[in-house]
Amino acid sequence: IGIKGLAFIVKDHPKYAVDHQMAVIDCLEDDDETLKRKTLDLLFRMTNSVNVEFIVNKLLTFLEAATDDYFRTDLVSQITQCAERYAPSNAWYVQTIVRVFELAGDKVKLAVAMTLTQLIAQGADDEDDVESDTILRVDAVEDFLELIIKPKLPEILAQTMAWVLGEYGYLSETHTKEEVMEKLSSLAYESSDNSTRSHVITALMKLVAQNGSCPVKVTKLINYFYESISIDLQQRCLEFKALLLLPDLMVDVLPVDASCEDIEMDEDLSFLDGYINQLLANGATPYSPPVNLDDDDDDNDNGK
Repeated sequence: IGIKGLAFIVKDHPKYAVDHQMAVIDCLEDDDETLKRKTLDLLFRMTNSVNVEFIVNKLLTFLEAATDDYFRTDLVSQITQCAERYAPSNAWYVQTIVRVFELAGDKVKLAVAMTLTQLIAQGADDEDDVESDTILRVDAVEDFLELIIKPKLPEILAQTMAWVLGEYGYLSETHTKEEVMEKLSSLAYESSDNSTRSHVITALMKLVAQNGSCPVKVTKLINYFYESISIDLQQRCLEFKALLLLPDLMVDVLPVDASCEDIEMDEDLSFLDGYINQLLANGATPYSPPVNLDDDDDDNDNGK
């Protein structure tokens, strides 16, 4: 009854419910699943920028101990939403989401992982606060290097790790680039998901470009997945092998920390001019674009 009453009060007068937040949190320990869900919903509506750290820490504690699958799903949803809405800092948000990944990575939605990687890449809004951005990325790298050795990682977590370590693994203060690449290689072998393996291959490409050389274990990995039935994975291995033969080009196409840079596009595809002119000189037929394409579409729309 108390939970229901507070639920009505918090709609119009949320400040009056704050004094009772400890009593509400205690209700999460009740065996009644219905009461737990109502309590979660109430806590979610009670959360604000002032109490978010306290409430989320409590929810993380419950998530660590929870065994009911549906309750864990609800907890992850509420924690991630509260963190996105009221995070006091980027660093706190990253630490919180990494902890959720650690406790229930299989319950984390793809959108949350994408928000995490975007935040790590873009950093703070203040362009002058480079130091804080670097610290944020270093912490994320170290956290993921600890998690990566755990068995049976959820695929979303593994893919997020691969992206972060590929972009910022060189910032690690505890591992060399070769050691980071060794851990990523092990992840690729242990995963049964080709999308995760593709993420790892791309991450390794970036690290090899930064390292200036390709470790033997990485070379073996490329050769192993070179004949994969996955077209995407096979193509990435082919590109990797080709770039290894052109180390200067590899550095140019895989610059350090460039995930947020705008890509310059040659809309005229002028780099193909030499190839096209050679074909024309050998008698190839020039390309002739369709005439009155819009008129044809209008005719089709009218049933003509």
